Amino acid sequence: MIIQALEKPFSICSFGQNADIDLSKFSTAFIAHTSEGCSVICPSDEVPQDALARNDGWRAVRIAPPVNRDMMGVLLDLSKIFALAEVSVMPVSTYDTMYFLLRSDGYLRALKNLQENGYKIEITYLQTN
Repeated sequence: MIIQALEKPFSICSFGQNADIDLSKFSTAFIAHTSEGCSVICPSDEVPQDALARNDGWRAVRIAPPVNRDMMGVLLDLSKIFALAEVSVMPVSTYDTMYFLLRSDGYLRALKNLQENGYKIEITYLQTN
């Protein structure tokens, strides 16, 4: 299995509940909308100016797409590897891809542990708009 390390740093941003977020402005984004507000995870250089707050210092890896639904047990294996590397992790998914946001301070340690556990690492560049 190939793990793709995304080259850009990511940020987690907070917006008001009624925020008008233009998805076309992002090369990659994960959005959650609740009664408390809206959160966006996106590349740090794409954070909108009207974000109420932001948390920088995240990097991302993903399982090379497409992810077969039968591979969901991989989440547990990768989470264990990140835990052993003492790296904070936040998994997020799309329909056919699984991403793991990792705190930047443990990112290289996490990649090393992945390689030591038999995963192939490749750098992946995000498409720009």
